[in-house]
Parts: sequence; C-alpha cells; structure tokens
Amino acid sequence: MGERIFRLTLEYDGSAYSGFQRLDGKNLKPSIQATLEDALARLVDHPVSVLVAGRTDAGVHATGQVLSFRTTSDRSSRVILRGANALLPPDIRVLEAVEAAAGFHPRFLACSRTYEYLILSARQGDAFWHRRAWIIPGKLDVSAMQRAGRLLLGSHDFSTYCSQVPPDECRTRVLMDCQVERWKGLLPAPLGRLDGMVLVRFRANAFLRRMVRMLTAALVEVGRGHWTEDEPRQRLDARDSGLSPPPAPPWGLYLVRVDYASWAAPERTRAGGQEP
Repeated sequence: MGERIFRLTLEYDGSAYSGFQRLDGKNLKPSIQATLEDALARLVDHPVSVLVAGRTDAGVHATGQVLSFRTTSDRSSRVILRGANALLPPDIRVLEAVEAAAGFHPRFLACSRTYEYLILSARQGDAFWHRRAWIIPGKLDVSAMQRAGRLLLGSHDFSTYCSQVPPDECRTRVLMDCQVERWKGLLPAPLGRLDGMVLVRFRANAFLRRMVRMLTAALVEVGRGHWTEDEPRQRLDARDSGLSPPPAPPWGLYLVRVDYASWAAPERTRAGGQEP
C-alpha cells in the first residue's frame, strides 16, 4: 500500500510531561511527542514522526490538539483510533482519527488556534484544581479584564508578550478574539466549587512562545487593580518584553481548538467524534 496521512485530534493532561516536543538528551519527564510516536510506531509496525499544530510547553494541557503522521500501513481510521488509545497512557487520548488528503500539514495550514486559561480565586488554595488552574487569592474585576482584552485585538507586533523567540522570527500576530468571563462549566462536587473560576479565551492566527501566558498575566494585573485597563495595550505598543509581568503558570493553559479552511483539510475516512 502507498503512503497515507492520518490527522489525529487529541487531548492530554500535560502535568507529567516535559512539553509536547521531543527533547534531545536526558530529561526526568517524557515528552508527549515521544510517547505518541512510540505508541503509533508499535501500532503501524514502522517508525513514526508526527507533525503538530502547536508545541505546548511543559505542564500545558490540550483538549483539541491536532497532529498528523505518515504511514504505509493498511490500518483503518477506526483501528488507528482504538489501537492508539489502547497503547497510550490514560493521560493522552486520541479523540478522532481522519485519513487526510495528501499535503495536509497541521501547523502550516491552520487558520486559527484557540487557547483557554483557567484562573481560580481561592484564598486558601484548592487541592483539586492546583494542577488545572492558576490559583490566586482575592477576586478579579472580570469586566475590567474583558475591556482591556478588547484593546489588544487586531494585527500587532507582540514583542512585549513573548519570550525565547529567535531574533529573525516575525513577531506580528493577528489576535482575533479575547474573552474574559466567569466560567459556567458544570462539574460534580468537589470539582464543582467554581464560584471563583475565571476563563480567559484567546483566538489568533498563531501564537508566539509564552504569548498566551504573558497576555493572561497582563489581564490579571488589570483584574487585581494594579494596572489600568489601557495599560496592557500601551505596553504592547512599546514592543518591549521587559514591560510584561512574569508569565502565568503553564498548568492553567489549554489548547482547545485548531481550525482549518475546508479546502485545507479534506477527509477521506474518519473515526471518532460521535462514533460509538
């Protein structure tokens, strides 16, 4: 059989991993990429190298990450989905497997990515959410954060809100949406104690390293009353990374969605989603 491309949508808890990208040398924690490639290689009986929409950092989670891999195996989408989940650890799950058309690339063909960040106001901390949200004491002015976020929309040089970016990399990104709201998710107790949970959502054509976490930290400064509502935008316009607060911690961040134009991701066969 000739070579085929599979597109996988997956979710993972990043707590136990060094990040998505496979790292050279010794590391105390495995990478998500290495864990996936090892499982897929066992499934299709040959070495596998995956391409990914977004290389999440250590501790960052995902509910809608997208990747692709090439294979000469004749295994179906259904077998890829079920076989991968049988071989992967329980904190990495494949939600959908699609046989994609030739030329599909999860990173270069993506037209937008959406990240969400969870913040929990809890004066005494929270034993159940400490690896899932940024826990801070005191309440946040969510309305002020929302207004400050709107001022960041559009195409800008985000040099203020990024780090460890190569000097020759373009820092211009298009921030399409920024929403700050009280989280309305419904969960059973004790995880349902969400009166103080705030969700920050960003959608952009692409993101720079630590951009979401640094933007979140800036909005939290507004929510705490330390910055005025227009200060994140003023600091953005200065294009000076020294003006950003330290980034929000990674464990509150989730990659939730990657969008593609219909022409960029035609499907051949699918398994997952609503499939029983």
